[in-house]
Amino acid sequence: MKVFGQMQITLVKSSTLGEDTYQDFWVGFRARVITVDEIFNLLERWIEHLHRRLETMTNELEGSGFIIHKVRGLHINVAHHILQQRLGSFVPYPAGVRGSESIFNPKSKNMSCVIQCIAGYRIHKVKEKTSWSKILKSVESNKICHRHVDFIGVSLPIKWEDLGKLERLNKVSLYIYTLQQDNSVKGGKGKYLLSLARKGTTRYHEIIHLLLLGGEHIALIKDFETYFVNLTRRKPIPPGHYLCFICFSIMVEKLTLGEQR
Repeated sequence: MKVFGQMQITLVKSSTLGEDTYQDFWVGFRARVITVDEIFNLLERWIEHLHRRLETMTNELEGSGFIIHKVRGLHINVAHHILQQRLGSFVPYPAGVRGSESIFNPKSKNMSCVIQCIAGYRIHKVKEKTSWSKILKSVESNKICHRHVDFIGVSLPIKWEDLGKLERLNKVSLYIYTLQQDNSVKGGKGKYLLSLARKGTTRYHEIIHLLLLGGEHIALIKDFETYFVNLTRRKPIPPGHYLCFICFSIMVEKLTLGEQR
């Protein structure tokens, strides 16, 4: 499984002359692919990393004297991760699961589903008025896919470890999510949660959101916020607020969102 975490901490510096000074910051823990037996070793690494980051932050802040005031949140994302998996065979979107209207799901008969999703995203970006049904038909053409996506040197069907090369060739960041059934719901049916299976590179600002279906097929999420709201049955995100693509928390400031990512 692939595990990564983020923690939001508030530091405080007490003052005898005026108001106390508060400082918020995020600590990110690098994503790792581990087995169940390695969980405790991972937690020890996280503790060591947290200790180093706290020392660095308290030393960098003006005047020092800061101490931990509050841990505002700890987000741990866990996703089942299959190494060297090939992405290609068509898998339909689960019947009865909300959000299907926000999913672009190519058949991947003559071309890799990953390539078709990137091509579909780019066609829609240039021609927003073009219907998704027409785009779905267009990406069945290998010629169209070659026109919109650079995958020279990438073997087909695409493997998980090839995604980084695709990002570099096309200067995009590929975020991949999976659907997990929410077992906390009584009866265990009807509600699904979204889980981040692959965090895209931070090198490029253009983000393409993809959905892994059945562990072997990729679909495109047309609009991530719309899909997330429909899937989770949450209220629409208020104006001036931003949804984090990693932990799915709602942020008030865009700068904070960028730092968290």
